[in-house]
Amino acid sequence: WEATEEATPRTPAEVDVQCLKHLELCSWFSIRTSNGKRDICPDVRQIRRGNIEQWVLSYFFDGAESNSELTDQEFCELQELVDAVAHWAQVPLNDCLSHWAGKNEGLKCFRMRNDPFPAVHRPLLTYVN
Repeated sequence: WEATEEATPRTPAEVDVQCLKHLELCSWFSIRTSNGKRDICPDVRQIRRGNIEQWVLSYFFDGAESNSELTDQEFCELQELVDAVAHWAQVPLNDCLSHWAGKNEGLKCFRMRNDPFPAVHRPLLTYVN
């Protein structure tokens, strides 16, 4: 799927829905800021097909790190899922078509199943009123 004039929102409501979809897509990724911290991706134009592929791999293919771990059938399914996400979010935008292929290495998807979850032990008395 590629962005076309037909996909350009026409009404204010369509513009709002597209903005919400872009915000949702951006919330799946973090980027390192100038002060070294990680923050939510601020611009959907930074997201590439490879980034969406990484996200789909981690959630729909049991945390696979790359598409080389997939069977041929799973690889086809991965491509279909990435296409579906891109179509839903209406990306790439027309001004980003030349950068769509590939991956923005500066972005990191949130992987709840694989990434460490920092937890602090608290004694039971902490929860007693």
